[in-house]
Formats: sequence, structure tokens, C-alpha cells
Amino acid sequence: MILAIVGLVIGVIGGAAGLAVLGGYLRGRTLAAAEERAARILAEAQADRDVVVGRAEAQAAESREQALQGLQERENDLEEARRQLSARTEDANTKSRAVDGLEGRVTGLRREVAKAREALGELDASMIEQLAVIAGTTPEAAGAELLETIEQGLAQEAQARLREMEAEAKETAEDEARRMLVDTTQRLTTPIASESSMSTMALTERELARTLTMAPLLEELSERTTAVFTVNEENRSIHVSATDPVNRELAKIVFGDLLRNGRNRGQLSQLIDKQARLLDQSIRRAGTKAAREAGCPNLPGEVVATLGRLAYRYSYGQNQLTHAVETARLAAMLATELGADAQIARTGGLLHDLGKAIDRDVEGTHASLGAQLAADAGVEAPIVHCIEAHHEEVDPNTTEALITIVADAASGGRPGARRESLENYLAKLQALEAVAYMFPGVEKCYAIQAGRELRVMVDPKLVGDVGAARIAVAIGQRIQETLDYPGQIKVTVIRELRTVEHTR
Repeated sequence: MILAIVGLVIGVIGGAAGLAVLGGYLRGRTLAAAEERAARILAEAQADRDVVVGRAEAQAAESREQALQGLQERENDLEEARRQLSARTEDANTKSRAVDGLEGRVTGLRREVAKAREALGELDASMIEQLAVIAGTTPEAAGAELLETIEQGLAQEAQARLREMEAEAKETAEDEARRMLVDTTQRLTTPIASESSMSTMALTERELARTLTMAPLLEELSERTTAVFTVNEENRSIHVSATDPVNRELAKIVFGDLLRNGRNRGQLSQLIDKQARLLDQSIRRAGTKAAREAGCPNLPGEVVATLGRLAYRYSYGQNQLTHAVETARLAAMLATELGADAQIARTGGLLHDLGKAIDRDVEGTHASLGAQLAADAGVEAPIVHCIEAHHEEVDPNTTEALITIVADAASGGRPGARRESLENYLAKLQALEAVAYMFPGVEKCYAIQAGRELRVMVDPKLVGDVGAARIAVAIGQRIQETLDYPGQIKVTVIRELRTVEHTR
């Protein structure tokens, strides 16, 4: 048993020793292998290091070579720049020496020129003195005469050129004005049929009989309205006339009501007042409508009411309110063509005949009366100027005023706008001329501008300047006393004395 244990122990010990020997052997081999691998890695690292170092040295050598080459090239460039700079400096020095020489020559030439001018001045003075002695005048007087001659020549040439330019401008302006007027009037679509003021009313036999029985009512109506009723039993008609067309219209309306309904004298006054109020409303509506149609809706109430009265006024068959609206439209179109203020021209055209609606008992022309009414009502000054200047009683100083004049003439002169019997027209002109021929010394007389102006020529041997002025005043007063006329008539007396002599 013991032997067995001893043997076991010996066996264990022996195995452990063997294991120890085997482990040492294995460790030795592993260490040798590791050392061998480490030596190999070290050798490879040294080889790589040698390669990298070699490459770095090669690149460094190459970079140094390139740097040396670049430095050499820059040194060569600097040397070339030094040579060029030296050459340019030498060239500049040469040119500077040449300029110095030219300056010296120029200075010398200037001295020679100054001497030549001085000598020439002395020669001119000597020649002028000799010429003055020959001509018998002084140099100052000769110069002044020469200057005056030149100025006269230039003035004559300038005047001739100015006349040519004025003629050319006038011709061009007239052509352009005709074109604008044609274009503007062609755009106007107002009917050409003229209206008329119906003062005569036809009556049936029954109405005529009733009219004859209403004689007392017609007399009172005539007193209230200043209208005159003339009954024509043969033609069965009644003619209503009045100085104021509005009163005439009121009389016609009241007469029509009496004819239809019959009234007594106690009711007549109420009827007249009622119809007068209705007529005033109708007049205001007519003025408002005209202002709206003309494009002038913001007029003062007083102006609108007065404007509406033109609906009952006629000039040679043309209704004055229609004429006012037409003039406003024409003025606006012309202002647009010319680049003027269309609204001022439009309103001036609408109100230009405003004074015709004012009672004729008020002194003044319709242009001045209309302008005063508009100014008092607060109408703008440019529009007031268009009104007062539309017959050139005041010089038109704005484009809009001139446009108003043209538009007024275009509206009144278009075909069919106005008409008057030839007999009445000639009779009116002959009556004006007959007044002038009443005065001694009058040789010839002409009524022009449709009777708005009377031109009188007197014998200068019989009538002096003072006498001509007296004749003009006397003719004007005689026309006022003997003739019935609208608006204002201008009387112009001309006294001309000509003296002619013929050579033999």
C-alpha cells in the first residue's frame, strides 16, 4: 500500500518535472520565434525608412534645384528690366534736351512775333492817320461810321429774316389751325337743324272767340309780364312779344292755361305766380342739365339759374343754351388738341354768353355782364377771363380764352346753326349806315361783322381829328336813340390824309 502511494507520488513528481521541462522547451521556442519576427519587422521598418528618406532627399534636391532655377530666372528678368530702364532714362534725357531746345526756339519766335506785331501796329496807326487825312475825318468817327453801317446792315438782314420766319410760321399755324378745326367739328354730333322762337300761336275758331272775350285778362297779363298780345282775326292767330324772352314764355304759358281752363281776374294773379315758380324750376333744371351735358357739374347755383334762362333766348334762330353747350364741347376738344386746360376752356365756353340772360336794362355788354356775374358768384378768374374776352373787348391773354373765341365762332358759324332772312339782315345794315350818312363830312360807311361794327370814313379836308372823335360819339348816341340792336356796336371813324406829288 505504502509502496503504491510512494510510487504514485514519484509518478506525479516525475510527470510534473516532465511538464516543466516541456513548458520550458516550448517557451524557448516561442521566444525565439518572437525574436526572429521582431528582427524581421525591424529589418523591414529600416528598409522602409531608407526608402522614405531616399525619396524625401530626392524631392528636397529637386525642389532646391527648381528654386535655384527660379531665382536665376528672376535675376535674369531684373537684369533685363535694369537694361530697359536705363535705355528709357537715356531716351527721356534725350527728349528733354530736345524739348529744352524747342522751348528756346519758341521763346525766340515769340519775341520775333511781338516785334512784328509792334511794327504792324505802328504801320496800322500810320496808315489810319494817312487815311484819316485823305478822308477828312478822325479814326474814331470812321470807326463809329463803319460800326453803324454794319449794324444797319445786320438789322435789315435780321428784319428780312424775321419777316420770312413770321410768314412761314403764320402759314404753318393757319394750316394746323384749319386741321384742328376740321377734326374737332367733324367729331361734333350736334344736329344742324336750327331752332326758332315761336312767338305766334295759331288759334281755332273757338279759341279765337274765347281770346276776344279775354281782353281784360290779357291786358292785366300784359302789365304783369310786360308782354304784348296782338290778335290777328284774319289769320286766327295771336302774336306774343316781349323784351325779356322769359317773360314772353311766361305770358305764353299763362295764356295757354287761360285758353284751356278759363279764369277770372281774381285767379289770374295766383295763376301767374304759380306758373312763374314752375318756370323758374324749369329754368334751373335746364341750367343743371346743360352744365351736366357740358361736363361742368359743380357751378354755383346763381350761375346755373342764369344759364338756364338762355333756353328761351335765340340768336338768328340758334338756341343760346344749346349754343353754350356746343361751344363748351368744342372748346374742350380744342384744348385737348393744344395741350391747354380742358376744364377751364370747357367752363369758359359754357358760360361765355351768360350775360345775354341778364336784363337788358342793366348797362354793359353781355361779355362784361356775364364776367361780373361769374366773378361775384365765385367762379375762378381764368374762366371769368374767358367770358370777358370772348368778343375781344378785353385782350385775351390765355390759351383758354383764345380757344373760347374760336369755339364760339365755330359753333355759330357751322352750317345750319344760325339763319336770318336776307331782307331783315340787309335792312339792319342799311339802317346802321343811314345813321352815319346823316352827319356832314362822311364819305363812306360800311356795317361789318354782321352789324357789330360800323366803319365810317370822313373827308379829311372837312373833318379834323377832333371832329372825327365828335362824329364817332354822335353816331353812337344816335344809334342808341333810334335803333333796336342786341349787344354792343363798335363805331370806328377813319380820317386819312394822303399827299401825292409826281415828278416832271
